[in-house]
Amino acid sequence: MKRMQVLGFSMSFILLWQANADSINNLNFAGNVKVSQQNYQSINVNGDLEAERISNSGMSNISGKAQFQQSKLQDLSVDGKATLENTQVNGEMNIAGALIISNSQISGKLLHCSGSITSNNSTYALPINISGSLDSSHDSFLQAINTSGSITLNQSTLHQGISSSGYKLKLTNSQIQGDITDNAKIWILTPQIFLDNTQVTGNVVFTKMMGELILANGAKVTGSVKNAKIVRYGS
Repeated sequence: MKRMQVLGFSMSFILLWQANADSINNLNFAGNVKVSQQNYQSINVNGDLEAERISNSGMSNISGKAQFQQSKLQDLSVDGKATLENTQVNGEMNIAGALIISNSQISGKLLHCSGSITSNNSTYALPINISGSLDSSHDSFLQAINTSGSITLNQSTLHQGISSSGYKLKLTNSQIQGDITDNAKIWILTPQIFLDNTQVTGNVVFTKMMGELILANGAKVTGSVKNAKIVRYGS
């Protein structure tokens, strides 16, 4: 029995060493794996992946949680929670879980997340579809955002519009260069857009039901406001 245990440990060690070997261009691994300082042409992991300072010129397909630090990726698909830190993605992203991004640059065809996105100090140069909520701080979005959940922005800039089905949007110290479209339909609650010291150079529209637009601390909408009650307070 002891010999079998030693053999099993040795096999696990060999697989982990192979996953980090310099000569590997395609990473295929069943189980949890940690890699660093490697260049790949494709990544397929049936488990969790923790990667630092890697590059992948092809598809990264993770059937579990994924964490990337100081990495450069092309297309990325994660069937679970994904965390990107100081990472560049230039392709299509599909995340079937929560997505946490910080100090990163995301560009390419499309970012689709079936969970919520929490982002800080990052740049997005692609359309974004979110099935959950968006919590953004010090970010720049160059293309349109569409979300089914709530939106919270703090010191972020949107160069195109927002479309949301969430009950509440709160935008603080931000710049919106486009329209805000609220598609929420909740009979027992009034959809609400709260702008605090935020400038919107476009229209604000509630499409499904009468909403409430709150303008605080010098917030301003230069376009038209449709289907909303406007409340002002603050300086």
